[in-house]
Amino acid sequence: MEHAIASSIKATTCGDCTACCTIFGIAELNKPQHVTCKHLRGSLCDIYEHRPKECAEYFCGWRQGFVTGTERRPDKWGVVFHRPADTPVPSLHVYELVEGRSQDKDVQWAIAKFRKRFPNYMVVYVAPGTIIETAQVTAVGPDFYLKKAP
Repeated sequence: MEHAIASSIKATTCGDCTACCTIFGIAELNKPQHVTCKHLRGSLCDIYEHRPKECAEYFCGWRQGFVTGTERRPDKWGVVFHRPADTPVPSLHVYELVEGRSQDKDVQWAIAKFRKRFPNYMVVYVAPGTIIETAQVTAVGPDFYLKKAP
């Protein structure tokens, strides 16, 4: 499986997509979640050659091949698939760039496909602007929905 992921990463490029430059917090840059990185200039990073390891080593689910097709690139699709390595339970985080986008038929089809491949993973849906540590959590079956705390 790791070979397939490496091949997918080599075969894809971020292009104009900068979804991860906004969604994720980067400790080394003191960048909070859901704030566009101050080093982003259009779709280019002005510290790209010297960017933090956390940025250099990150590949979204699309780059890893969990979803395919240029129409499913995060900025075009409206969601980012992310498998965090630091969670106690294996999980797929589905970050919405647009509220409710994760419930789209095509996104749900991709999640079902992911579940077949990784049956013991839980799915965590993250609404736009949600800070995971302070989120309002709702459990629905084996999944969790995270929204901004009121």
